[in-house]
Amino acid sequence: MKKSLRMLFVLLLAFSPLFVSADTTTDTSGATPTDTSAAATPTATDAAYQYQRDGIFGCNQNGSYAMSVGALSAIGGAYVPVADAAVELNTGTLVYQQCVLREVIDNERQAALAAFTKKATQAIQTGRNGNPLYPVNISQDQLGVSDQAVASGVLQSGVLSSLNPTLQAPVTRAFAQSYYTNTRTPQNVLVCPYQGDLAAAQGGNPSGSIWDALGAFENPACNSAGATVLVNDLSQNAINQALQNWQDELNWGQGFYPVVDANGNVVTPSSVVNQSYEGLLQSPVRQLESANDIGQMISALYAGLTTQVISDSGGLAGISQSVGGQPSYLDQVVSETSAGVRNAADNVALNILGAAQQTEQQYFQAVSSIASALTQSIGQLRSAELQCWNLVIPKVCTSSLSSTNTCTGANGTTLKVATSTVFSQAVISAQITPVATTTINNVNASQQALSLIANLIAGVTNTASLDAQRLALQQLDSLVAQHQLHTQPDLQNVTQQLSSVQSAMTTLVQNTVQDWSDSTPNGSAFNASNSSGWCNVNSQTTVDTWTSAWKQ
Repeated sequence: MKKSLRMLFVLLLAFSPLFVSADTTTDTSGATPTDTSAAATPTATDAAYQYQRDGIFGCNQNGSYAMSVGALSAIGGAYVPVADAAVELNTGTLVYQQCVLREVIDNERQAALAAFTKKATQAIQTGRNGNPLYPVNISQDQLGVSDQAVASGVLQSGVLSSLNPTLQAPVTRAFAQSYYTNTRTPQNVLVCPYQGDLAAAQGGNPSGSIWDALGAFENPACNSAGATVLVNDLSQNAINQALQNWQDELNWGQGFYPVVDANGNVVTPSSVVNQSYEGLLQSPVRQLESANDIGQMISALYAGLTTQVISDSGGLAGISQSVGGQPSYLDQVVSETSAGVRNAADNVALNILGAAQQTEQQYFQAVSSIASALTQSIGQLRSAELQCWNLVIPKVCTSSLSSTNTCTGANGTTLKVATSTVFSQAVISAQITPVATTTINNVNASQQALSLIANLIAGVTNTASLDAQRLALQQLDSLVAQHQLHTQPDLQNVTQQLSSVQSAMTTLVQNTVQDWSDSTPNGSAFNASNSSGWCNVNSQTTVDTWTSAWKQ
């Protein structure tokens, strides 16, 4: 085989190696499948690369052809006298979708939801100015709401400006102290502010100033203590309203806060926060419930996400926290689901590459056989031409050839015998060279395709470099989408072409030799365009024509 291919290359001079139907050299990335220079991304299927609808992960005939699964045309047989084309035509695509792509999509769905869950959990844990979007300590949160209500509803609202100027400052101070005492140190309200002997003062004999004693029993409406009570009543309304608003928000979100902007305005209601996150937490449970084949079974870590939230001592906050230097539970889920996508995608790629490699090997054998048939025909034409010369020369010459290729003719004239390959070359150039040019291109294309497929297989199986795997998947996806890998229809076409070429070459050689040796010459000088009968040594016209041509 190698010898015949070399002969074909030599006999047909230098034909430029071009891809014909499988231009697998196209690579816009400028990198080989083992190149690890591409930037790493968080998931197996490169987020920066958009896999093509007509590529290996799309429900299309390109992927089906590349996968070599199912049937893509109406079929029949001894046991199926009639096959409905409407049913059979799409079998290959349906098999590819259900048996190959679905597992990839299931894993991609799982990885995407795991990533969304991780992002949502991070937002839940930090979405309130770095704090969780749910109460961590109800009492402290209530106190914070109350503080804000007092500050904005009383102290900063201007409501105290209606007090008598003489009382405004002491009342404000007394109110603030009273609020602080009631919310932080409520036990201090039991401490009597009177510093003297309270019993003596109550008996009318205060131990100190009588004014100090009177201060302890002043009318509440006409002194700082009484005014403070009134202000407390007024402020309590604002506090109660703020606490009610706060409680309503928690009720709407079932324990979650809303998302607010820098001005405190709600941008995502607490109900949406709760429902969205609850849906993500419940997703693995729903997926487990709906799984009906082994490929739809989700990873153990992802399936246990809700259970982890409920049963682990860290609770909801704990699933995003690292423990003992180990990745957090969510990080492990994302890593495991990403690996699942990568493995599923790699399995599809390896199946496609395995089928493509087998198809390409058969394609290469077919085009190589075509090349061998052409080479054999060229050799047969050259050999037939040489045999013709060996028949013509003794018929024209009555003596043997001298060292200068001269001989004596029938009339005693000296003849200069001149042989050439013009007759075989004319047939080769007209009938074989065009086919041979295409064949050489196809051989080169198939050789390079086999090399590229081998490199892609090495890239996909290169578990030491995720970048190499991603790049190999991208290149394979692009090749399939652009129809640059030979498929079963290509193989069928080239197999039919092989049969046609072999038959055509056999006929060509037979007809050419017959035309040379059996046709009647017209008496004109023989040349590439006038070759009929040039080897017909039984015709005197042939002998006379060569005698005239070689006469000195």
